[in-house]
Amino acid sequence: MRLWFAWIITAVASCGGRTALDPSSGKIHINSGGAGGTLPTGTQVSAGGTGGTTTQVSAEVIDAAVDTPASNEAPDAGASSRVLQVSAGYMHTCALRADHTLACWGDNTYGQSAPPAGAHIDVSLGGYYACAIRSDDSAVCWGPSWSNMTPPSGSYAMVSVGAAGTSAHACGIRLDQSVVCWGNNNYEQSSPPAGSFTAVSCGSSHTCGLKTDGTIVCWGSDKSGQCDVPSGIYRAVAAGGSHTCAIRMDASVVCWGANDFQEAGVPEGSFAALSAGVDYTCGLRSDATVTCWGSDSYSETSSPNGTFLQVTTGDQNACGLQTDGKIVCWGSEGFSPIYESVSQLAIGDYTSNDCVLKADESVFCWRGPAAPLASKFKQMDTGEYYLCGVGTDGSVLCWGQGLDGKPAPEPPAGSYLQVSVGYTQACGILTDGSAACWGNAFFDENTSPSGTFTQISAGYTQSCGIHNDGTAVCWGNPNFGSPPSGTYSQISVGFLFVCATRTDGAAICWGKNDSRQATPSPGAYASVAAGVTFSCGIKTDGTLACWGSNVYGESSPPAGTFSQLGAAQDYACALSAQNRIWCWGRYVVQPPDSTR
Repeated sequence: MRLWFAWIITAVASCGGRTALDPSSGKIHINSGGAGGTLPTGTQVSAGGTGGTTTQVSAEVIDAAVDTPASNEAPDAGASSRVLQVSAGYMHTCALRADHTLACWGDNTYGQSAPPAGAHIDVSLGGYYACAIRSDDSAVCWGPSWSNMTPPSGSYAMVSVGAAGTSAHACGIRLDQSVVCWGNNNYEQSSPPAGSFTAVSCGSSHTCGLKTDGTIVCWGSDKSGQCDVPSGIYRAVAAGGSHTCAIRMDASVVCWGANDFQEAGVPEGSFAALSAGVDYTCGLRSDATVTCWGSDSYSETSSPNGTFLQVTTGDQNACGLQTDGKIVCWGSEGFSPIYESVSQLAIGDYTSNDCVLKADESVFCWRGPAAPLASKFKQMDTGEYYLCGVGTDGSVLCWGQGLDGKPAPEPPAGSYLQVSVGYTQACGILTDGSAACWGNAFFDENTSPSGTFTQISAGYTQSCGIHNDGTAVCWGNPNFGSPPSGTYSQISVGFLFVCATRTDGAAICWGKNDSRQATPSPGAYASVAAGVTFSCGIKTDGTLACWGSNVYGESSPPAGTFSQLGAAQDYACALSAQNRIWCWGRYVVQPPDSTR
């Protein structure tokens, strides 16, 4: 991504997860919770997570053109190809496009990644929830039904969503600058005081607001003193788990409340913006560097070097928008964006390892253990417990841990063309066409078969391969059944069943079929991917089709054309013709594509 800016940072107040488009000033308010987009003139960037503050960026866009590959572009062309705002919740993310429609991705167990249609000017995520302000200034929320997250009627200027759980709540500032809150109120966190406010920030079980006179007032749980605001005038406020931080008028930071992990132990210096996580805090210094303090259990306070426009915190991870327009993340599930083109998609068998092989021959995993540094691969695969890749020299390298908790099993020596990783075993095809398998086994699925092969697939307690003559053979668990006679072009082993494509394009499956996962949809297919209780395939026209269980939307693929596909336990991912990755189903962690 290439952006050019002349910028000056000045801190102003906002709420956690708040963004809006100000028609009177032409300023765009962007909440970048792990992804980013083009920053137009006068961009206002706000931090998401459990609470945050806003940095006002006076920016002269010298060249607003964005130089990015297709994998970093929005789904549609034209006006919608730019993102005005991004906000991240707990395992789901939403983006406000330039045409003011919303696009959400990630975990959709509770419908939190299914935004309403229509035009919007603001979106905020917190926990499993999301709220947005429509173009008519009304507010709408979506997500789980167990909390009363329906906003009161009226006109709003901004909205903030707090953490999930029994304290889930949201607050908004009306056009008359009053604050109204909704959701759970077990700690009075949804009972705001009267007065005029310029910003509001929802934490876990407390809420803080910045009044028009520069004072801060907090309400809700004060068990740790997180609502005991020091006297003074402030620029911004960020409510975290059980602590609160704010920026004074002299750009110094003060924090109060819980300090078990030194999350309220403020470093010296001047700051332009803050974002408070559950038990840590990150700040954007006046020199544009990022400093974090507090709990470092997941390296969430080990912020990277570089200069930033914005920083945002989640539960145990943080992300920052760099001055070059790129996003970098750190901590637990600290997903950094993929800017290089993708040459291969590899999805784990269940919910453990999701990776891509990039065009520069490096492996990037947005879920699962990172690939060994400086390793270059020409093909790779992920399983339930560990990952393997075929190096550019033909050797196979595996990393991660096996079922027994020990390091990934060592593959046999040799020069390989392909590797496939299953539940506990892995198999590969050597350059002479022979197959080799290794690892643990329950039914001899790690036994190396005889013959020469063009493709191999290792799955749950069984492995299958396609011989040079197109016939299929499987070994391991006998309860799957045997491949029907005929010739095949591709095969995929799932959980107690197998799917394959015949050379005439027909899809055929055998084995366990209690959810109709072995009953493919009609059509001609280029490839198939077998999951646990569902399957998906890429048709010869590039469109997707899925069959079997659809409890979590795993059999409801997106529209479009695709070139690669992977299926896991209750979710699947596919690489589009535009070189972008889309995932759907349950417990998905979308790859960090800054515009989706």
